[in-house]
Amino acid sequence: MRTIATTAAFGSRIRHLAAALAAAAALWAGAQPAQAMTDAEYRAWQVERALHPSTAQLQRERAGKVYIYDGLTEADIERILEEAFDRVDAMMFV
Repeated sequence: MRTIATTAAFGSRIRHLAAALAAAAALWAGAQPAQAMTDAEYRAWQVERALHPSTAQLQRERAGKVYIYDGLTEADIERILEEAFDRVDAMMFV
C-alpha cells in the first residue's frame, strides 16, 4: 500500500512539474527581444544623459564612477564640454 501512495504522489509531482515547464516554455516563446537602438538614437541618448543626468547618475559620479561615452560626434563632445564642464571628470570620450 505504501508503494502505491508513494507512486501516486510521485506522479502528481511529475504532472505539476510538466505543467510548470509548459507554462515557462509558453512565456519564453512569447518573449520578444528588445529592439536595439540605432546609432543615432544611442548617440542622442548619450548626449541627453550627459547634459541632463539623473539623481542616481550624479550620485555615482560623486562616488568617483566614470561613464564612457562612445560614438559621439565632435560637435556632441564640444557641446557637452561647454554645458557640463563641471562634471567632465566623470566622463571619458572614445
